Amino acid sequence: MIRVLCVVRAVLGVLATVLFTGVICLLVLPLAALGRMATVDRLLLLWGRTILAFFNVKVQLHDMNNIPMDRGALVLFNHQSHFDIPCLSGHMPKRMRFGAKYELFKIPFFGAAMRAVGTLPILRENRSEVFRIYREAESKLAGNWSFALAPEGTRQARPEIGTFKKGPFLFAVNAQAPILPAVIAGAYDVLPKGKCLPNADRWTRTVHLRFLPPIETKGMSIADVHALTRQTQEKVVAAYADLRKLPTEPH
Repeated sequence: MIRVLCVVRAVLGVLATVLFTGVICLLVLPLAALGRMATVDRLLLLWGRTILAFFNVKVQLHDMNNIPMDRGALVLFNHQSHFDIPCLSGHMPKRMRFGAKYELFKIPFFGAAMRAVGTLPILRENRSEVFRIYREAESKLAGNWSFALAPEGTRQARPEIGTFKKGPFLFAVNAQAPILPAVIAGAYDVLPKGKCLPNADRWTRTVHLRFLPPIETKGMSIADVHALTRQTQEKVVAAYADLRKLPTEPH
């Protein structure tokens, strides 16, 4: 009986997510046009937490004190599920925008809303365009915006850390902005890659989100990017292994 209820909840939750996302898009378009970014920030926070509530996904936060509140940072998160996005969006206590694949910007209305709020369009097959977008975003980083990117480049097909690509680290070094590693464990179990019904086999789940100490890039150059990439990945892999030992399902 519980399994049936979980499936019904998942189906209704997907429909509610689509409708609620449409409402948020409708609200943020005029607000962003009027420069009301603080209100947009609150709506994006509400969006993340509401999506999680639809599917009874709880987020256990760790080491929030590592988030630099007085300056921008490049938030690099391991990516295994679409639920990584609401987990981060619903619990980041300062302005943060994501990088998203360019195809999403072609969706009518939704794409316009993403552009309006400051989401970075990532055209994966065009490196020069990606770096142009990064350069344009550097001034916002200097203005205390943060951007969240997945250094693996895409969602992983298994609950493990993939190979980090150098692009986000070049962005951080060129902007001389700190890297804030965000480690997520448990989102894969909510919605693995290839599945369409979130949390359809458990009534509730817990996702663990840990922010590691910022990694400074001031004084670094392009020559340091390889070592910086490797250093960050090693820290994320170790932290992820620790988080996976924590419970993600009720006892």
